[in-house]
Amino acid sequence: MSRQVGWLPKKWQRPAERKYLQQNQFVPLTPKNRFATVIAKNLSEKFRFGLEGSYTGSQYRDHAANTPGYLFIAAMVGYNITSHINLVLNCENLLDYRQSKHEPLYEGSIVNPQFKPLWAPIDGRVVNISVRLKK
Repeated sequence: MSRQVGWLPKKWQRPAERKYLQQNQFVPLTPKNRFATVIAKNLSEKFRFGLEGSYTGSQYRDHAANTPGYLFIAAMVGYNITSHINLVLNCENLLDYRQSKHEPLYEGSIVNPQFKPLWAPIDGRVVNISVRLKK
């Protein structure tokens, strides 16, 4: 199956194809369903707000077991202190979804670990603040 995007100039268009092997109908650690969106809004000349959300569907592993699907949500608030100084508060993984809450990230001993493939975030909630100085 191949699709062309009508609003793109012809020279930029490339066919998108979906191919499967007959004996293997899935690609390991690649979700069949994934959705992401970002909403950003300037609330005033001084304040801006952004919200990011994504859903990652269940993924097959090499040994045919499935991972659970999960939501990822992040938010940011920005404030222009002056025309030369901006302050931004950023929060990621607000739902605190981590692979380590479902299974250990490695097997074996800490001296000789056997790491498992990563399929979800490994960091919990992350909050950071930044200051941007412009000339």
